[in-house]
Amino acid sequence: MNRFQIIVTIASIFAAIAALGFFALSGNNSGGGGVSATSLKIWGTESTTALRPLFEKYERLTKTSIEYKELNSSTFNSEIIEALASSDGPDAVITDIDWIRENKNKLASPVTQANMIAVFKDTYVDFVGSSLVLKKIDKTKEKPEEYIISYPLWIDPIVLYWNKDIFNAEPIALPPNDWDEFIKISNKLRRTDAGGFIERAGAALGRAKNIPLHKKILSLLTLQRGANQQTSLFNSNETKKHLESSLRFYTDFVNPDRYYTWNASLPEPRDYFAAGKLGMMLDYMSASESISKKNSHLSFGVVRAPQPSASEIPIHTANIIGISVFKVSKKAPAAFVFATWLSGIDAGRDLAVSQNVAPARRDLLRDKLIVAKPFFQIIKEESLNARYLQDTYPSASAEIIFDMIENVADGQQTITEAINEAVRKMDRFEAANKQ
Repeated sequence: MNRFQIIVTIASIFAAIAALGFFALSGNNSGGGGVSATSLKIWGTESTTALRPLFEKYERLTKTSIEYKELNSSTFNSEIIEALASSDGPDAVITDIDWIRENKNKLASPVTQANMIAVFKDTYVDFVGSSLVLKKIDKTKEKPEEYIISYPLWIDPIVLYWNKDIFNAEPIALPPNDWDEFIKISNKLRRTDAGGFIERAGAALGRAKNIPLHKKILSLLTLQRGANQQTSLFNSNETKKHLESSLRFYTDFVNPDRYYTWNASLPEPRDYFAAGKLGMMLDYMSASESISKKNSHLSFGVVRAPQPSASEIPIHTANIIGISVFKVSKKAPAAFVFATWLSGIDAGRDLAVSQNVAPARRDLLRDKLIVAKPFFQIIKEESLNARYLQDTYPSASAEIIFDMIENVADGQQTITEAINEAVRKMDRFEAANKQ
């Protein structure tokens, strides 16, 4: 047995014990099936192309067939709900942090023991622990019980893309380090015709309807202004203060009297950037490959997301892609074995090397193959300093934030009015959905 197989075997034993322990402690005996399984059904929003080599490797090692179904993120939730209702759902899912947290009640946790939770937190970067380890309040116990809702596979930081040809033409030598520089450069890069129509945008900020990552960007700005990551955007007066400042800054980029460079008639940033008509945009690190495919002649760079000018500690945000096991799966113990292996060192290295993403594990930030990647210093800083505002109902908050931004951008509400309405909407939603 080679070293790789030994690691898989040890990981499998560990996960099997943990998984079986979970079902014994929870009294859930519907799992059946045992630890071994001839096949596992996995659904996800992530690329089959990126994951298939690892599935095949696991199949060779364990003789377990992995049946993966890639779904569109826009229909993912409805298809999952329908499949679970008909008892024809997957054993596990591979998807993003928002879906995982919103559907935590459908997901099984392999362990709740404090010592194993501590190992989990030490293994992965802080961003993972603060996002995927949740607390369950039990009135019979002195302290809330912590539990894991997903095994992290990788981290996808939000970074700043800049068009080198546009910068060179101005001429501007370097992209901005902070938001003050960002404003100045955006203003200089912007081009409008005699009628005020934007022919070239300096940056993509200010709207919600044609900026898919508006929620993430607004969260980043709010965190950088001092919001506590243990709170949501709406649930404290202190956070509301930071949100007000962030919303004003964000929507100033569609305000003709401020930093006007964006409007509702423009295409989405990724398409506009690939067309060579956008100077800067905030997007996921993983987007670089798709941008290159859209325009192989585009000369662009990637740097860390801008920071406040007086900031001493960098603050970033990112997405986490994880693998989670369903409570109703009849093969849950075997699914946990697979999840443990997929989130391990060797699989994590393969995923980080093959894609432009950051490993979730701390030890892989010292791996020679990962350190050699062109953007390593960026993904290292961003993954180690990433934060996530608590979001119990991501879908509901996404709709509320969308309306809040659009109402301010269209001049239908003031900043204060829009935030107060958003808080009221969130309060009503939470009251109606208390668990």
